[in-house]
Amino acid sequence: MNPHERFEACMKLAEFGASRHDGRREYEWKVTLGLWAVIVAAIATFHGQALPKWLGYVTILVFAFLWLRGVWVANEKDKTLSLHYRRQAEQLLTDPALLTVVRFTGTIPWYKHAFGFLFDWSMLFQLVTTIGLLKLAYLFVK
Repeated sequence: MNPHERFEACMKLAEFGASRHDGRREYEWKVTLGLWAVIVAAIATFHGQALPKWLGYVTILVFAFLWLRGVWVANEKDKTLSLHYRRQAEQLLTDPALLTVVRFTGTIPWYKHAFGFLFDWSMLFQLVTTIGLLKLAYLFVK
């Protein structure tokens, strides 16, 4: 491959990671807004009936650790992939004689993989809003 072809390949990989991230982000918010709509509908529907306390805790745990965490990990990998290949393309622009492109490994440390989503503003906003809506549900449904 000549330097121009390597540059184009790096840019296509960078665009691929960015587009996957953007597509997943749209889907993520649609699911979250759907959950919020279900919680608000439950407030209106079950007014006057008691909700089991375990339901709120299970909802929060499933939403946080199965949905938000999984989406965050995938988004983080795609963001890192995109940034990696953009940097590789930039290096090819500054040094066309560069013969190899460093392959992307995409590893995330275990602690970020498990809890990194709690430090992302978007994920934290979704989690806190969901907890707030569930608190309102338990206040108004009783």
